[in-house]
Amino acid sequence: MMKLWKKAGLVLGALALATGLSACNSKSSAANKDLTVWSVFAAPSTTVKSWHQSPFHTGLAKATGVNVNWKWPAEGADQGQAFNLMTTQKQLPDIIWYQLMDKSEQYMKQGIIRDMTKELPKKAPHYWKFLQDHPEYAKAMRTDDGKYYMFGFFREKPEQATWAGPSIRKDWLDAQHLSMPTNIAEWTHVMEVFNKVYGAKMAYTGDWFNTIMFAGAFGAHAAFAPNYYVDNGKVKFALTQPEWKNYMAWMHSLYTKGLIDPDVATLDAQGMQNKVAKNKVGIVFGSTSTIDTYNTAAQQAKSKAHWVAAPYPNQADGKAPSAIFSEAMYVNGGAGISPDVSGKKLDEAYKWLDFPFTKKGNEYWNYGPEGTSWTMKNGVPTFTDKVTKSKLGMATAITLYSGNLGYGLGVQDLNLNKQRQSPDAFNASKTWYANNSEAQKEAYPTGVSMTDAESKEAATISNTLNTYVQEHCLKFLNGKLSLDKDYDSFVAGMKKQGLDRLTKIKQDAYDRYEKR
Repeated sequence: MMKLWKKAGLVLGALALATGLSACNSKSSAANKDLTVWSVFAAPSTTVKSWHQSPFHTGLAKATGVNVNWKWPAEGADQGQAFNLMTTQKQLPDIIWYQLMDKSEQYMKQGIIRDMTKELPKKAPHYWKFLQDHPEYAKAMRTDDGKYYMFGFFREKPEQATWAGPSIRKDWLDAQHLSMPTNIAEWTHVMEVFNKVYGAKMAYTGDWFNTIMFAGAFGAHAAFAPNYYVDNGKVKFALTQPEWKNYMAWMHSLYTKGLIDPDVATLDAQGMQNKVAKNKVGIVFGSTSTIDTYNTAAQQAKSKAHWVAAPYPNQADGKAPSAIFSEAMYVNGGAGISPDVSGKKLDEAYKWLDFPFTKKGNEYWNYGPEGTSWTMKNGVPTFTDKVTKSKLGMATAITLYSGNLGYGLGVQDLNLNKQRQSPDAFNASKTWYANNSEAQKEAYPTGVSMTDAESKEAATISNTLNTYVQEHCLKFLNGKLSLDKDYDSFVAGMKKQGLDRLTKIKQDAYDRYEKR
């Protein structure tokens, strides 16, 4: 078995915030003798009243020998505002676990987090070795001027970062004697058959124009605003490229044929689930969890519906798609230490943060306390009945005992996902990632960071640009605007919104990242 604690990867999404906990109170009596951790991650299960009743949080103190007083933003609070409020306190928390990557240099200059560069090798030897063994992650965990500032969260295997893609009604494919589609021609045929026989359409939720589903089959890049990718070191905006125009033309043709759900601009998750339950949808772009959601609902309704992942379609010449949905192998959230921490507290802070990168720490953060929530079977950590047969449900039980189901610390094991997901959901990530590793080489790195001035300017431009793009893309889809007549003016309009300046900011930040 591989030494999983030496691998790297990413997570499916952040855990829910704890209920009723204050944004920050560094003057509490507990904070005076314990380490204080202010976090927007690793909140305790909502089945307990506070972290004091959480097996994971209380057990972590026993496992590390370090007492920690946890603080989270209050339920429903804006995380950014809560973070800003926390930083105004006279005494900062000892450990700050937040989205630090984007503005790491700013936070260090402001005295919010410390420069760990000289201290890491001695005070956090396991994390330091992990970074030396994985230089690509070390690059992302330091600033443009080479300073280390946080303990990160990674995933063991790339497919764990590919948690969304096309899903399809497998039972309908079988009933119509259709093979799993592999290119645009085959996908179009399947859509036409599903529509003719079942009256079903393809549906999206969210900003469909930002979603990589079939864009890669046209050599295009489109995934989440602002749609940037890197071509031989040059940062490009996907929607200004001819490949994206071709992709959009195909989408418009589907819309005119009635093959795309007309509610594409407003459909939310609940609306999608309702359409799925009524057999109005046969193809969706969703996550691994939506596959389980749809299949579980079908079983409860005694329906024969069976949803499975479908591979991203190849390009017309047989080449793999130019882009798929996939996040980086690390996340922008991580734990930093306050510059004010010193002496024994500083040693304990490093010890606590280094723990997830040890063998025992990796096991604890992924599975909880050995002998309680998991045991070793054939060399593999395996959840016990306390988790697998919990009345709370397996996912909820896992959050009671472990910290890496959502955004955690250390490395999320592939084995954790394998045990907590159904075979259909677990295999989905493999299906979506298979033979598509080349597509990710053009992804704009998550580890890129901007200066304070760049961040403010980029945010201002992006806010207006994204609204402009969303409005025009919908009109290209439904035909209110013509790609033949109006596309050039669309590009010109984006430039008026500041696209060239935004691209320059992105390019400068990327160039600095590459020089790290």
